[in-house]
Amino acid sequence: QSPLPPLPSSAPTIEFFKAEPQIIMSGEASTLSWLVTGADSVTLNPDRQDVTNKSSLLVSPTSTREYSLIAINGLEKVSQTLVITVETSNVDSTPPTLLSVIPEDGAIGVEKETTLVLTFSEAMNKVSTQAAFRSGDLGLSDVLFDWNDDGTVFTITPKTDLDYRAGNDETLPPKTYSFGLSTLATDLAGNPLEAFSSSFSTYRKIFKGIFAEKTQDGTLTSGGFIRTEDTLLLIGDDGTNAAMRAFLGFDITLIPEAALLQSAWLFMSKEWVAGSPYAALNPCTNPTFCVSHAPLGLQHVNFGNRLMLDDFDTPILSDLGAFDSITKAAKGEISSEVTNAVQDDLNNRSSRNNYSQFRLSFPLPSNNDGKGDYVGFASSETKGSNPPELVITFLIP
Repeated sequence: QSPLPPLPSSAPTIEFFKAEPQIIMSGEASTLSWLVTGADSVTLNPDRQDVTNKSSLLVSPTSTREYSLIAINGLEKVSQTLVITVETSNVDSTPPTLLSVIPEDGAIGVEKETTLVLTFSEAMNKVSTQAAFRSGDLGLSDVLFDWNDDGTVFTITPKTDLDYRAGNDETLPPKTYSFGLSTLATDLAGNPLEAFSSSFSTYRKIFKGIFAEKTQDGTLTSGGFIRTEDTLLLIGDDGTNAAMRAFLGFDITLIPEAALLQSAWLFMSKEWVAGSPYAALNPCTNPTFCVSHAPLGLQHVNFGNRLMLDDFDTPILSDLGAFDSITKAAKGEISSEVTNAVQDDLNNRSSRNNYSQFRLSFPLPSNNDGKGDYVGFASSETKGSNPPELVITFLIP
């Protein structure tokens, strides 16, 4: 019987086991190399490759991976382990996108104080994005640029208000503004934004003059008289000590439902002053506490579709203050702002049948001196002077 082979006198030795480089980017390769002595076999894990007769191997792991080199001599086994770290690329190659634009493309009825706001999918290069701004209506010297802290929201603020096209014709085309960004705009990695353009139009400012309705302007007296066809509207008292009040009504159906009221002014032509109405019709007579003259007051009222005798004491919707006084000329145009009153009528169109109505009266109905003290204004029946007119300014898209 043959004797058994002698056992090895010592275990194998791994002189070195290394990777070059040990940290790679995804898609790159690393070289494993080693030196082993006194081994019958050498294996490389995790793939159990027999590398007994090799001293190196090129590997390309797709993720961080552990490698073990195992050397065996008879019953003796030794091993060494190393890790190759795989890092994924952090280079941004995704172009930015525009998430929203304010005002929206095609928006109408944009207010003159608006700002342009662009929101992006990622932080932008502020310098390149500002340089990419394009507008045939807003030059770089006409706007201010601002950003949020994250660099994702770009705000363009015009230095002056945008324009409203203005006129008395509602077919007037609006003012349109166009703007956009070229491909000069990039994100922080230099990826260009797809070029875009957008446009919007501002409100139109319309001026509308509405003359008083002939069936709704006239003089009512406390004595039971109604005068709707006279050329003068009289306010004060007459020789019979009857108080006289003037009434006006304007058809506001010409104001569109979508209109935004800016202002409303009542214009009347003062034609006549008889007696001393400002002094005689002053209810306060104490010289210590009262002024010597009372103003002619204007009230916002609603008396229906046609002026009737019982409208003399129609309730007041709001007191609009003094319309005329002794300090104003005895003849000429008198005006007063009535914006709040007209807005209230527009808010209540249906219940007020699309009318805006007013009353003129002195604070004291009569001083009972048997003398006429009154002011006369041109009515809607007048032919030689300006009839009462309501001049309204409003915005429409």
